[in-house]
Amino acid sequence: MLIKNMNNICSKIMVRYELEKLGLHVILIEFGEVEIEEDMTADQLKKFEETINLLGLDVVQTQNKKYTIVQEIKKIIKDTLKNEKFETNEINFSDIISAKFNRNYTYLSNIFTQLNGGTIEQFIIKTKIERAKEMLLLDENSISDIATKLKYCSVQHLSRQFKEVTGKTPSSFKQEKKYVSN
Repeated sequence: MLIKNMNNICSKIMVRYELEKLGLHVILIEFGEVEIEEDMTADQLKKFEETINLLGLDVVQTQNKKYTIVQEIKKIIKDTLKNEKFETNEINFSDIISAKFNRNYTYLSNIFTQLNGGTIEQFIIKTKIERAKEMLLLDENSISDIATKLKYCSVQHLSRQFKEVTGKTPSSFKQEKKYVSN
């Protein structure tokens, strides 16, 4: 299910807590999106909605066509970043997304922001940082190579965004993971 305005760690924690309080098992919780093992009963959904509405959050029905668009946009971004062609070609996400839906990018961007609680650009940055973390953990690429492969104009730009998203520099993240795995 999609939850509007769930765009910080506190809201994620509260949503997880409320779902678990209802006896539901969370499989995935990301900013704006939750996947649970069970189907919610009408009573559970009503209680959940009442509680999270008090937190300023709203459940968006998953049968919504706009929800499907948001999910497809996320999939396009994730798939593009993992595709080796991304590393060698000039990629413009707005062009790819517009072409996929045969719609104006501004329209699609507005839907995404409205339902996801963050912009497409913010999602791209978050996804690029997740990809950078994966690459750092594989320990096959230097930070400079990762910056190049993810289309950052410099290592400093990657490092700045990485720190904004994770609270750590790429180097400290890599070092910390080496220490934990040893």
